[in-house]
Amino acid sequence: MIPVLLYPGFDPVMLHFGPFAIRWYALAYILGLVIGWRLMRRRAGLVLIRR
Repeated sequence: MIPVLLYPGFDPVMLHFGPFAIRWYALAYILGLVIGWRLMRRRAGLVLIRR
């Protein structure tokens, strides 16, 4: 049997801080939210300046 989809063999944990672990996908969510928030603040600022 030939496998069609191979499962990647990497560790999902990016950083360990004592008992806490930050996973790479959690960091991607946080980064996406921060970038989106900053872009919306900038865009809202541009709209207010035009008036």
